[in-house]
Amino acid sequence: MISEVSYAPGERMAPHFHPHSSVTLVLAGEIVESVGGREEVAGPLSVVVKPAGVVHSDLFGPRGAHTLQIRIREKSEVEGAWMEGWRWHHARMGIREFIALAQVAKERRPVPASTVETQVWDVLGALAGVDDVREGGAPPPWLIRVREALDDQLPDPVEVRELAEYAGVHPISLTRAFKRHFGETVTQYRLRTRLRQAAGILARGSMSVSAVAHSSGFSDHSHFCREFRRATGVAPSDYCRLAGVERGRRLSTGSRGAASGEAGHAWPGHPPRV
Repeated sequence: MISEVSYAPGERMAPHFHPHSSVTLVLAGEIVESVGGREEVAGPLSVVVKPAGVVHSDLFGPRGAHTLQIRIREKSEVEGAWMEGWRWHHARMGIREFIALAQVAKERRPVPASTVETQVWDVLGALAGVDDVREGGAPPPWLIRVREALDDQLPDPVEVRELAEYAGVHPISLTRAFKRHFGETVTQYRLRTRLRQAAGILARGSMSVSAVAHSSGFSDHSHFCREFRRATGVAPSDYCRLAGVERGRRLSTGSRGAASGEAGHAWPGHPPRV
């Protein structure tokens, strides 16, 4: 079952679980989801894999959230360890496939069931290829500080040499450790984080595409559009349409926790760290 689901600003959902497995793409807004004492902060271009029976609670940000969800009724429909545990991916594999499915969901004309089914399998196949296993155990504290510094410097560029001096290590040691522990290079992480930041601004509809490009640290409008399309498969203007929430429309309903304010949680000014 595929459905678009939107949540009200500040809405809270008390701990609960679903009898079905699901994968969900955040198109707009912010979500804080908690499972067993662990917490993930998610925004546009974040995807969650959630097996059946996982007890979780949710808090939605000041702009609410708009999502596209795939519910998997039978566990036998999917296979592999990738569906065994709750986890979020942020602007990683599966984004292009999920956004292609979102485009079909927005179609005003009938779409053959076979087309939709094929695209769902494309999403699940891409997510099954995501490998979150990192080498070398837990990242050392200095490497965590480096990643935090990268986030804090967005959208301004920062050189690897500066990061290495800040951490007190050689630049080669930094780049090797970053790739070993986080599964991507510093350049890849910085681009992915900028794209997530840009998607969040696009989803709010408060800036032109050129202004979003500048505020997210891209050199110019064309560079931003090229990188955004490469990552998502759509132009920034098309993403704005996909992320837009039609007022008063909720395609899928269910029990909801009582809506409440944002007291007790400070929303970050930049996309959440992985």
